[in-house]
Amino acid sequence: MPGLTLGMPMTPAPRRPGATPTPAGGGAEGFGPVLPDPLFALVLNNIAYVNSLVKRNLPEALQMVTVAVQLQPTQPAYVDSLGWVEYQLGKYSDAAFHLEQAVRLYLPQESAEMYYHLGSAYARLGKKPDARWALHRALELDPSYLEAQDELRTLSQDLPRPSLT
Repeated sequence: MPGLTLGMPMTPAPRRPGATPTPAGGGAEGFGPVLPDPLFALVLNNIAYVNSLVKRNLPEALQMVTVAVQLQPTQPAYVDSLGWVEYQLGKYSDAAFHLEQAVRLYLPQESAEMYYHLGSAYARLGKKPDARWALHRALELDPSYLEAQDELRTLSQDLPRPSLT
């Protein structure tokens, strides 16, 4: 999204009573720069992730989630969102890299959704054994995860037929 920067005026700076807010840089009465606020990162991540789910505004979603990860690089959900947006954009190698990182950051906890995302990226890269492993792990964590079931079924259908000779 053009103009999205960490210095973007978002939160008002303290001002004297009766003063009128002015644009950023307009003095003490103006709005100050945004600090690396966890809520700001959360909002950026959530907007980006929703856009990835509906496959809309993906370039802007990538910019938003990239800023969220820059603000909180060890937040596994944000790194997962970054990987999933990259996946939706067809950047499967980048997606797999970030999705692997998200799974590692989340340990010792585990997320069926993260493993599903990782398995889907592996599948698009042709890494079928890794994809199967991640998708099976997603289903071990949540046996009713329909998307993981569908991805695993699709992956099984892509297997070459055994030779009958």
